Amino acid sequence: MARTTSSSSHVDDGFAIFEGNSEGPIHCHGFAWGQDSFEDAARYKGNNLFYVSMYDHMHQRGYVRNVPGAPMCGCLEKMPIVSRSDCTEIAETASWTFQWSADQYEFTARLDEVEVDFNACQGLNNNNNNLEAYYRRLVEEGRATQAELETFQNTIVGGNNCGSAMEELLNEKGYVYDPEPTLEGWTQAYGKGSLIPVEHQLLRPGTHFTKQGGDDPARHLNSNISPVFYAKRWCASCVASHREIIYKRLTAIPEDFDFYDLFTENWVNSPANVNLLDFTLHSSMEDALADKNPWSFCNYNDPGIGFPRDCGPTNRVNGQWNSLNRGGQRNVAFYVWNENPSITDEARPSPDPTVEFKAVEPGFCVNNGADQNSGVYKIAEGDFETAEKQLECATWCAAYSGHTGCEAIWNQRNRGCYVHTEPVTNGNGVANHACWVNAETA
Repeated sequence: MARTTSSSSHVDDGFAIFEGNSEGPIHCHGFAWGQDSFEDAARYKGNNLFYVSMYDHMHQRGYVRNVPGAPMCGCLEKMPIVSRSDCTEIAETASWTFQWSADQYEFTARLDEVEVDFNACQGLNNNNNNLEAYYRRLVEEGRATQAELETFQNTIVGGNNCGSAMEELLNEKGYVYDPEPTLEGWTQAYGKGSLIPVEHQLLRPGTHFTKQGGDDPARHLNSNISPVFYAKRWCASCVASHREIIYKRLTAIPEDFDFYDLFTENWVNSPANVNLLDFTLHSSMEDALADKNPWSFCNYNDPGIGFPRDCGPTNRVNGQWNSLNRGGQRNVAFYVWNENPSITDEARPSPDPTVEFKAVEPGFCVNNGADQNSGVYKIAEGDFETAEKQLECATWCAAYSGHTGCEAIWNQRNRGCYVHTEPVTNGNGVANHACWVNAETA
């Protein structure tokens, strides 16, 4: 309501929140155009407005009511905050007559006929009929700016961000959001959005909370005596598996490694940040301390995307990352464990797949001839056809606690590296697959 004017909503201030599906059946629809006022989408925006609001929605579908406290139609910044919107774009077909006059030495052009079609927007990455994806396409094509997209995302926040958008609104209105009532034993090192924004130096190079500082040699990164430490991300609006994530460091970190940049904006695997080898992720501190249930899947190296990109307990999970500049989860906080400086656990040695597994066999892993589809967790995506890539896959599997085998797949839809945790006995010879079985079960 506060986003509108009193003339459109007849309310000077206030707000209403619809959690879950409590708003009932509702439809959001929009259109956009680029900065060039001569492009089709800009020249015919009035036609698009009439088609969407009067013909398609009111005449064809019977949509005649507004969201309480909001106008039925208005510019983006005056509309309710929503997760997504449908989208219509213009397609113009024009007939022109061009004529050259030798006598008057001039060239004339006459627009004879225009046909305007109204179609579902073609969004970026084939995400069609989606206003945000269409606006991302405008940015990609240079027709709109990144700053305009970020302003856009204050209203259309994305499917996984409604919770955080509501929390931000409450925060703006003076309601304090407590991200987690009890965090005993942890010190907040970073926060954004409604999670008490702070930027301490506890994730920067030189802090002993990440084994990069202090007088005790065990705290120095090059000593390799005990590089182990724990960091935690809390994200109240994330899906259940990603609300609490523990990052457990296993190996010594390179000189001047910046965990602040790693966690907040550039989640990378190099230098020395490979899942299962240099760190493990866990859904609870209890699991992390006991080395139980490490997350199997991780990916990295999307510039501007922070922790944990699409890492997940057993497979890719999209949309749970945070970023300083590219959107993502808006309300997150990072913490360091107060006991980090006193941890004396030794660095975890790199696993040797030639010791953990018997020789590789062609085919996917089976258990006495039967498919073994239980307890199979994805570690990485991509083709694992070469000997080098297969060694990489086997090494990751060897590092996964509780492994019973390992499987590499290439040149087909489900290509990737997988770890087995239920019994497997051999590879079955099927093409484009490689199987390793635990040495003790060979």
